[in-house]
Amino acid sequence: MQKDTNTLSKKRETIIKSIALLIIGVFLLAKSINHIEPYATGDGPEYVLTTEAIYNHFTPDLRDTDSKSFKTDYKKAQNWEKNYKYETFDDLERFFANKELKFLDHSGGIYADRSGKKYGYHFFFYSALNVPARWIAHLVDANPLRCFQVTNAVFIIITLFFLLFYTRFSLWKSVLTALIFTFSTAYWHLGWTHPEVYTICLVTLGFWFYFQERFYVAILLIAIASLQNQPLFVMLAFMCLRVVYLNGFKIKNILKIALYGSPFIIPPLFYLIHFGTTNLIKDAGFLSTDFITFTRIFGFYFDINQGVILAIPFLLFAYIFFVLRKFILIPFKKENFEYNYLLPLFIIAMTFIVCTMVNWNHGQAIVNRYATWFSAIIIVHLLFIAEKTESVRSLVIFNYFFLTQAFTILYHEQFNVNDWSQDEHRPIAKWLLETHPELYNPDPQIFIVRTTRNYNTGPDVSPVFYIKDFSIVTKIAVYKDKVDGLLQYGFSKDELERIKPKLKFVNGWAYLNKGEFKTSMTGGEIYVGIRNNKLKIIETRIRTSSAWMKQIEEKAKGWGKTVEEVIYMDAEYIMKEEEKQR
Repeated sequence: MQKDTNTLSKKRETIIKSIALLIIGVFLLAKSINHIEPYATGDGPEYVLTTEAIYNHFTPDLRDTDSKSFKTDYKKAQNWEKNYKYETFDDLERFFANKELKFLDHSGGIYADRSGKKYGYHFFFYSALNVPARWIAHLVDANPLRCFQVTNAVFIIITLFFLLFYTRFSLWKSVLTALIFTFSTAYWHLGWTHPEVYTICLVTLGFWFYFQERFYVAILLIAIASLQNQPLFVMLAFMCLRVVYLNGFKIKNILKIALYGSPFIIPPLFYLIHFGTTNLIKDAGFLSTDFITFTRIFGFYFDINQGVILAIPFLLFAYIFFVLRKFILIPFKKENFEYNYLLPLFIIAMTFIVCTMVNWNHGQAIVNRYATWFSAIIIVHLLFIAEKTESVRSLVIFNYFFLTQAFTILYHEQFNVNDWSQDEHRPIAKWLLETHPELYNPDPQIFIVRTTRNYNTGPDVSPVFYIKDFSIVTKIAVYKDKVDGLLQYGFSKDELERIKPKLKFVNGWAYLNKGEFKTSMTGGEIYVGIRNNKLKIIETRIRTSSAWMKQIEEKAKGWGKTVEEVIYMDAEYIMKEEEKQR
């Protein structure tokens, strides 16, 4: 009788879990197919065309025929000019067709090797995984960009399957875990032509198996994840050290670890063979240890414009609480030491590596792209910590985690129309900058890009003013060699001499906050000058875009105006739209 009862209970659990998986899966697939506008985000053109290359000829070397086939299929579904980065794709097509390329000539993250073949500077594994969906898109004449959205949805569904069916958690905790994962950072990047969802899913599964002591499977999954994000070798080190400690420094064990972790070395070997270097991104100048600062490391987790805190606000603090509690109780022998509680130290070590990225305010959805898979590590570890607490309390904690994540998704939904948001300050950041600017001092790139909406973060843009209501200067970023440039904004020489000793520079930039400076010019007067300069930048952007200029010429002819007049009108329109948003 007891056996029959247990069998019925297991069948009931399987049915409930299957229904949960079905409902979430249908939701994700429907969202990926019908509710997300397909566009090539960030380095998307590189990933998209690499998928096209593998789809066309089973190799990742890019050719002009790949650009043409992508364009042909795209035009079956949508007008080419609707493609957010159609000019980039056109430029790359011309680059691929160039037969005179020399070694390391490049365009849009794609480089020529010694034989003249072109490869992306990101490894091609994620692009290869999109080939089945690309084939289906061709069969049904769908936008080929959608194949990434569908593949991402499938990754999430597969991950949910293991979270639901390969677990020691109770039924309700398993369902809550699936919902928490669905409402994690994976939600925001479902539509991305980038490997964020791929990495989130593999990292989640890697640690899911790790905490259930399937160590070698965990190592393999993290090694595969590292094909697209190499800083994950720190997590490989964390897992490998644990396995060596448990199973001993034996040849068989070491060989087994090496075998399961071997995918990690494939990208460096690939680039070494083709380009004589293990990392093209580093050689291209996109990485520098100069950017490892306390401001950036702290901000990676707590910056209110793009930090981890925006994605898992309550879970992050819960994680910190549980870890600190453990380390506080260990000396008093109220808790035993556990190797897994060293994980936060490895996470911080990995933070140092990702902070070397020169472009720190890169394309993102709600949070810094790297924060997506960092969050996945924190979530899985936190769930296993919570699961160990007393049963009733544990269930309450799981419910709390789910509700807070659902609230977080709903909160950000209203501010994230296009699922990307790297060029504007978040509502909380705006409030602080306007009321208590001294409390928010982010990495300079974050402040500069989001304040100016200009991706030039070099010294020549100094000073950068945050002006509340276009009339009150609340915060200024100034470069170390450009402090005297404040003279043209109403600062006296005496005022500058008073200010200079107090400036604290981070990567060459320092902040001045309202109440810390005096100037004879009003914020409105300063804004007029900034506005005029911005109009000139927009006009230059219009003139350098052939497609835009074609539209300008058509409008000028239809309106009976000169081309210059219409350029100014378009620039003024864009400027006014931006001002409305602010």
